[in-house]
Amino acid sequence: MRVDYDAFLRWAYPNPMGNLVRGHLAEYLVGQALGCAGAQRAEWEPHDLVTDTGVRIEVKAAGKRQAWVSHNPSPSGFGVGAPDASDLHVFAWHTDIKDDADPTDSDEWRFFVLPTAQLSGRRSIRLSVLRTLTDEVSWEMLPAVVRAATDK
Repeated sequence: MRVDYDAFLRWAYPNPMGNLVRGHLAEYLVGQALGCAGAQRAEWEPHDLVTDTGVRIEVKAAGKRQAWVSHNPSPSGFGVGAPDASDLHVFAWHTDIKDDADPTDSDEWRFFVLPTAQLSGRRSIRLSVLRTLTDEVSWEMLPAVVRAATDK
């Protein structure tokens, strides 16, 4: 039997609201905004993306709504990657909680860009703390904010 790859993907990843798929989708959205998504996602790299100027980026995703039924929005927090593996962290926050939420729509996301050095010693960070450290930006604003944060 030869597996139909598209059918497999629909079977394995039926819901883009799931944490695994949403995380990969966030990486893709950030990579598309910065022009560094590449032809395919790199597995097992110490960082998620590298810009054309060599900036190493770790993308972390979270959202208000989960794939499973919940009557309360999820806690708003993110994991933090290894401190020496990236130059910047981009925290991608999926904001929509409606039944018809569509995480493939970049307008439903907000992004927070921080130099990794500012996260020293942290294993996680709450959305409320991120908002005190940096401004949230739209998908369209990511390239300018990343350039400003790295001076590269």
